[in-house]
Amino acid sequence: MESEDRPRRTRRWVRVLLWSIGGLAVVVTGLLIALWVTTPAVPELTRAEEPRELPEEWLDPQPDPILAEDEQRPAVEVPEDAFVPFTSRGTLALLGDDGPFGEEVYEISITPESAKLVSSGRFWFKILVARVVVGFEQSLTADSHLRPARYEMTFDGPLGFDQEMSATFAEDRALITRGDEEGEITLSPDRAFVVGTFSTYALVPRLFAEREQEGEATLDLLLFGGPPSQGGSDDEATVGLPMVRVTRAGTATIRAGETEVVAERYLVLSGLGANELLARGDEFLAFRAVDETGSLLVYRSDYFPDGIEFVDDEG
Repeated sequence: MESEDRPRRTRRWVRVLLWSIGGLAVVVTGLLIALWVTTPAVPELTRAEEPRELPEEWLDPQPDPILAEDEQRPAVEVPEDAFVPFTSRGTLALLGDDGPFGEEVYEISITPESAKLVSSGRFWFKILVARVVVGFEQSLTADSHLRPARYEMTFDGPLGFDQEMSATFAEDRALITRGDEEGEITLSPDRAFVVGTFSTYALVPRLFAEREQEGEATLDLLLFGGPPSQGGSDDEATVGLPMVRVTRAGTATIRAGETEVVAERYLVLSGLGANELLARGDEFLAFRAVDETGSLLVYRSDYFPDGIEFVDDEG
């Protein structure tokens, strides 16, 4: 029984990504017929040929030294509402109690005119005697303040069982399409947090900076790949979307080999659990969830190709 409980956390997150893939039962039946008693080996994570070097400022947790009086220079005043562009490219490794279960490559570009996230990857899981590998691609377009405008997700399922879904946002509504089904829900673009695969969590630090009030950002979770009720049902239009609370919670230290990085720590609280996200400024570094059923870890394998461990937490 204990061996069955250990991967429950990983299975829970995989289900969140897969519940919306139509005909999953048919896929499983087809796989059982095609594979019968042969289970493919667990796929290897793709390792970057040239891992990225950590920025030097990440390696020194101490603030910049104060200049002597004769070295001080006039401070440059920056308006509080000044826009700061941001671009990033990263590779994520997805790990559960039983080891890797996926990987994802993403790019983020935030300019004064718009914001965009694109990603692609794959994840795998075992059903009875069959190991299923699912590829995916997604894109999220928003304005410069991360109010969503368009979202698209494509799953490349086995044996030709694919799934496409999308959402178009306008004023206080979103038109959602999943395969041949369409639905409409009411939402506030200022509060919307669109979650697809794990790279969408890379927007949390910027979202927090944009939405934070009195140390907390309260967002409405629009989950793609989630339960059918997330697809724009009539109930959603009246009950509303589930809530996500994001708060800053001090710092945490990541260790990779002989290197340690002190990162800002965020708590992400929702119906998916009490999860933890680490970042340096706008740059996402890691996401983890731990409870009595097991653990899940997502981290930047382009910066930490040999994995990471958490040294300590500070309040």
